[in-house]
Amino acid sequence: EYTSVPWSSVICFGVQTAGKHFDLDCEALIWTEIMYDPGSGEDDPDTPGMSHLELDFNKDMVDILSIKRYLTARCMKGEVAPGVKIPTNLIAAGPVETGLERWISKWGGDQIAIDADQVNADLHNSPQILRDDESVIMAYKAGRDITCFTNMRVLMCDVKGLSGQKVEYVSVPYRSIRAFKAESAGSWDRDSEIGLYTNNHWNMSKVGLDFRKGKADVVAIQKFIAAIILQNHEDLVRFTDQTGKPIVQTNTSSAMGGFMDWLVDFSWAGDVGAVDAQLHSNPSILLSDERVLKVWKENRDMWVYTTKRVLHVDVKGFSGKKIAYKSVPYDWICGFAIETAGHLDIDAEVFLYNDYPRNARDMQKILVKSGDIFVMHEFMTDQVFYPEVDRSERFYYS
Repeated sequence: EYTSVPWSSVICFGVQTAGKHFDLDCEALIWTEIMYDPGSGEDDPDTPGMSHLELDFNKDMVDILSIKRYLTARCMKGEVAPGVKIPTNLIAAGPVETGLERWISKWGGDQIAIDADQVNADLHNSPQILRDDESVIMAYKAGRDITCFTNMRVLMCDVKGLSGQKVEYVSVPYRSIRAFKAESAGSWDRDSEIGLYTNNHWNMSKVGLDFRKGKADVVAIQKFIAAIILQNHEDLVRFTDQTGKPIVQTNTSSAMGGFMDWLVDFSWAGDVGAVDAQLHSNPSILLSDERVLKVWKENRDMWVYTTKRVLHVDVKGFSGKKIAYKSVPYDWICGFAIETAGHLDIDAEVFLYNDYPRNARDMQKILVKSGDIFVMHEFMTDQVFYPEVDRSERFYYS
């Protein structure tokens, strides 16, 4: 049997080094956009099939890190942002944790900001994981594990075993991210979260990264990801022109949660100007060249349609301090539908069909008395079928 997978079908990739004792194999890991093999029931469960490939190698016969570098060269052609020089050490390291706080963060998987400059130097030397033209922008650590945001990818380093010699390096190129989410910590939560959605159908369909409240700036992370995914060179240059000026915040939950204080006073009027001003300031979710075009309020939640994406503001919990800001670029909305209200209905629906399996369909309700559903149909037609910039011209396509 001869099986081939085009490089264009590869979503994420990684390698796992061998452990110190009694471990003869190292592995190459590949996640694709191919559907998994569905099972027929409890006795026949789903299997990854061609959606997730694990290739075993004898550790004494193969240099697994050379395979990692080869995968990087094949799956990440060119720079994400050509012409933009990205310095390191933009996000200052968080305060060192000690005692119980350190133990809780380690076993809870909560990440805190660490020195990106040092991580950048380490990953360019021993072992050489990064490309020569690649720089670490932000780095976070949870226990022995490290997550890096570079100018080309999200890199997760998972240290395993007692010796720490067995390490899994997994790369998620920014071109593979179909949607992303920033979620603030609630009143009783310790964690905020960044969620990255890909079009892999197996265990990499969503990459969830937990950050310790007060130890990482999830607003800055969201803004950085948005600048790359939504193609804002100006914000990317501004973000990366901060050498020597750490922009980490010690606590962003109040900034993200502050949106709720404003939202409860926001009457259903679809005030585009007010929402645009709010999301450019507190919290600063939108990019500098991004404008709000339409706003729909749904109970405590809000659907915001900008010039670049659909932003769903999802207010959670009794206090409303836990808020998720989920962004779906128009590029990755594959189709849409509207459903008019029946005789006994009070609302119509808008359905968005997305290019990532974790949440392939979003539904928004629109009160009949508050909006014309056919206006939304015309609006989505313009955004999906007549984009301002042709997709083939976007620089993250290689």
